[in-house]
Amino acid sequence: MARLLLNQKDSLARDYRCRFSVTAIATRSRGVLVDAAGIDLERVLENIRSRNRFPIENVALSKLTPTQMIQTVPADVVVEMTPLNISTGEPALTHIQTALSAGRHVITLNKGPIARAYRELQDLAENSGKRLLFEGTVMDGFPVFNLVRETLPGCRILGFRGVLNSTTNFILCEMEQGKSFSEALAEARRLGIAEADPDQDLDGWDAAAKTAALINVLMDGAVTPEKVEREGIRHLTSEDLEKARRQGKILKLVCEARRTDDAIFARVAPVPLPLSDPLARTEGTSSTLTLFTDLMGPVTLTEENPGVSQTAYAVLSDLLTLVRSKNPG
Repeated sequence: MARLLLNQKDSLARDYRCRFSVTAIATRSRGVLVDAAGIDLERVLENIRSRNRFPIENVALSKLTPTQMIQTVPADVVVEMTPLNISTGEPALTHIQTALSAGRHVITLNKGPIARAYRELQDLAENSGKRLLFEGTVMDGFPVFNLVRETLPGCRILGFRGVLNSTTNFILCEMEQGKSFSEALAEARRLGIAEADPDQDLDGWDAAAKTAALINVLMDGAVTPEKVEREGIRHLTSEDLEKARRQGKILKLVCEARRTDDAIFARVAPVPLPLSDPLARTEGTSSTLTLFTDLMGPVTLTEENPGVSQTAYAVLSDLLTLVRSKNPG
């Protein structure tokens, strides 16, 4: 994110008449940096590259906790990037609540709070006169939420189907190429696609959190990940994929939701898909999402093999949403 801000600073000044200044950074591994006049991001990145630490000789190293930093350091926007905690949404949930209560806009990449407490956080944002933005919580930097909000006015989202977890999709694709489950998982770890503890991916919890977030935002639901029917891919074998292949199908971990008469049905599960299905063509770490709308019919979105730069772009796109709201011209 820091590198993206540096690389884009001239074009942002020219095209959007804005310059961003980072006044504080809180990390789990390197502590907290605070400089109300603006942190030198070039020096921060160079010190991390060469010494694996912050340049504390020229930027004040604060003893503030992240919550205290959010409350006291001058800032217009707080960007929340902590890892997902599927059971509580913490510490991201507290960080977001603290920032909104302190009169800061919030951008988050953490899907946990959106999956667990979206309505409460949105009410808090509205009462504070601030924005809560979260484009990076599903499909990295692809504008899922902006697409619906800005370019499908009047459309009602009736449901969706998607392949939204990169780790499991990569593993299934590797198994299609002849690897065993354990070999495919080892390759995902080697490439940095899977975490050291990939249980949230393999057991479908990450996909369930994304499903809940999409339901809460796009379908006006009130769903938590526990309310999503969930089956992961841990039990799948090469024989299961071969059986699907003989039927002219391919197995994918599918997230889906649809409205019923009085509720919203939600499920995450491995599904054998015909090769003609757009979701079946999702390769590697790509994601595909089909939205079912009342006025436009099905709308399918695909993101091809994203990396960390696409995730960083999600934050930048939310920052520019805030800029455009202040400078609509």
